[in-house]
Amino acid sequence: MTKTKIYKKLNTLNYEPVINILSIVIVVLFILNLFFITSLTSSLKEKLLETKEAARPAVLQLTVIQASNCNGCFDIQQIVDKIKSSNVNITQVETIDFVSAFPIVSELIRKYDIKKLPTVIVKGEIVKSGLNGTLTGAGDALVFTNPNPPYFDLESDSIKGIVAATIINPDNCQNCSDVSPVLKELKSGGVVIKVVNSLSEKEAKEIIEKYDIKTLPSIVLTRDAMEYSIVKDNWRNIGTQESDGNLVLRYILPPYKNLATGKIDGLVSVIYITDSSCKDCYNVSIHKRILEGYDLVIVDEKTFDVSTSEGFDFAQKNNITLVPTFVLSKDAKYYPAFYNVFIRVSKEFNENLIFNAVELMGKYKDLETGNVVEPKQG
Repeated sequence: MTKTKIYKKLNTLNYEPVINILSIVIVVLFILNLFFITSLTSSLKEKLLETKEAARPAVLQLTVIQASNCNGCFDIQQIVDKIKSSNVNITQVETIDFVSAFPIVSELIRKYDIKKLPTVIVKGEIVKSGLNGTLTGAGDALVFTNPNPPYFDLESDSIKGIVAATIINPDNCQNCSDVSPVLKELKSGGVVIKVVNSLSEKEAKEIIEKYDIKTLPSIVLTRDAMEYSIVKDNWRNIGTQESDGNLVLRYILPPYKNLATGKIDGLVSVIYITDSSCKDCYNVSIHKRILEGYDLVIVDEKTFDVSTSEGFDFAQKNNITLVPTFVLSKDAKYYPAFYNVFIRVSKEFNENLIFNAVELMGKYKDLETGNVVEPKQG
């Protein structure tokens, strides 16, 4: 077909329907594009509004309830300051006292089921505030429900967390341990101890009998000590809670007085055994430095040389065949941290504890063979 015929045929075609269809498609695409642009713009506006709203501080009103009859109680201001430091706009802070404004306060206590004072009630945009991790939801408000002791307990109408301590010291025990650091530790952990009484064994006779105390010194704490987590979580490791709620310190470091025997437990004697004829043997004084690290109360120290008749007789009577070594009196058993380790490297004979792992220390002498032994390395 020639070009002329093709041109003639094209000229005879009707393009109007095609143009109409293309026009419709263009219009539809324009409308769709406009819709998407409008939707996107709307979505962006929504996101911007949401972001702006999220950044806006929550508007809150605070009602602080104090208890003027609770001197030294928990300082609620630290909770108020914590709330204020959040992303909030505090428009009102009202402080009222439980005693002087009792009619108003009692209604708030009933409405929000408040058990302890002081407290703070937060109203307003409480959901937006994000304070539900610190405060407890109560209807239209958030309430601070867990003040540290001391606090005023509304159910018992009394102050909780004021502790009195009684230290009971044994008579005639100059070397007995000091329990006052226990009180210092409790105070550093936040326990409020208002009164500390110190009694002698004789003065505390009734208390000793009442709580069946077996060893002295000891401490008796009033029941409010259990308001503190440091006491509640740990007291079982060092003492007991009695039927009246009071706490008795029972597990103390030696030396202490055994009230059943009247003796002082934990006074340790040490005898070092050497052999002056063994110039290459390890220095027995090493043991003294090790013992000092375990805080044993050593009241007597002796040294026997097996080259002398006295030292030889002592070694024979106590079945000692390897020297140098040392012997501890039975009171070393009252030091559990030490004894649980020492029992692995010693033997018990005539109630005494005799170190027998001499190969750990260096060269030693076998008294049965008369030979100096050099331990194998590794």
